[in-house]
Amino acid sequence: MTREEKMEHSWKIFNTAMKDEKYHDMITSHSKKGDDKTKTSFFRWYYMYPGVPNVHMHFTMFMESIKMLGNEEQQKEWLPKGDHMNIIGCYAQTELGHGSNVAGLETTATLDLATDEFVINTPTFKATKFWPGSLGVVSTHAVVFARCISGENDFGPQAFMVPIRSLEDHKNLPGIKIGDVGDKLGYSSMDNGWMSFDHVRIPRTNQLSRFGGLSKEGDLDINADPRMLYQVMVTTRMLISMGCAANIMLASMIATRYAVCRRQFSTINGSKEERKLLDYQTHMKCLGTNLAQGFVIRMTIDVVDDLLRAAYNEVEEKGTYELLDVLHHITSGVKAIATEAAYNGIDEMRQACGGAGYLQSSGILAIWQESTPYPTYEGVNVVMLQQSSRYLFK
Repeated sequence: MTREEKMEHSWKIFNTAMKDEKYHDMITSHSKKGDDKTKTSFFRWYYMYPGVPNVHMHFTMFMESIKMLGNEEQQKEWLPKGDHMNIIGCYAQTELGHGSNVAGLETTATLDLATDEFVINTPTFKATKFWPGSLGVVSTHAVVFARCISGENDFGPQAFMVPIRSLEDHKNLPGIKIGDVGDKLGYSSMDNGWMSFDHVRIPRTNQLSRFGGLSKEGDLDINADPRMLYQVMVTTRMLISMGCAANIMLASMIATRYAVCRRQFSTINGSKEERKLLDYQTHMKCLGTNLAQGFVIRMTIDVVDDLLRAAYNEVEEKGTYELLDVLHHITSGVKAIATEAAYNGIDEMRQACGGAGYLQSSGILAIWQESTPYPTYEGVNVVMLQQSSRYLFK
């Protein structure tokens, strides 16, 4: 299928599932009370329909940003709309000039005291938002990270809810330019995009302010550790790692089935029948090692996910951030190791399928292509390993 056909096919599947109450509840639960099963339930999607739906960023980073960074009123306003897809959002942090260095972001959000509004602007070409998933085509809103400016004060990057397309005709809102970045090696069904702002105004109350924000007078009120602003990325690293485990297992299933059916060389004593690929020790090592890695990554994620929940409870109940600080380093390391295992392991199993592994119709090639962005996005692995090792050397 062409990229456009993949995106349309992905949208049709997701739209059909959302119309069924059972599947809707399985995929979404952000606006509901009780235990948060969203991270687990959404990723069942990987097992049902391999590939990335183009609303993937909406139900992960966008909704998680509202839930983690929005105050109670903001959550009541936007979470139900997001769950029912009355609005579709993306997470607009990365720029052409800055990715891993979040502190260096250049997009500005300047408070206009006279109108009680923020003015969102792209001051330079390299301040253009670039790569956000779900931005190129489907999103109507974006959680935009921009430098929060009041008078002469620059308070650094903060998160803002910005409407970017009309809910009536889906056209770009005034002052906003949006485009799709084009075809990629993998992730074809995801509409990664770019976006720039020309003095776009939003209400001051659109600053996600669960942990602090600007007052009408332009003063910054912080009631938590500023590092909480970046905890969405910590959660996202775990979602990426969960995707790695799912894709490794899917690839293992395809490669194992092929190894059981495909025979090569008459090496069985007393028989002219050729031996199954799975009978060879080298093949066993390839498939067994990668399958084991998939299980280990999945079990590791369960443990780290429990720690994350404990850390967030610690923040809310005690106001302490020690465990959360440690988890930044842990999740960095897990993300790097899991994504490297998926990238290399899936390709190893693809090669173990011989010429069949080079066919799109095999399914395993598509899984590897969908895994190619893993080592890069949400923190390139070189940086992630340094973040993790820095904690060990402290």
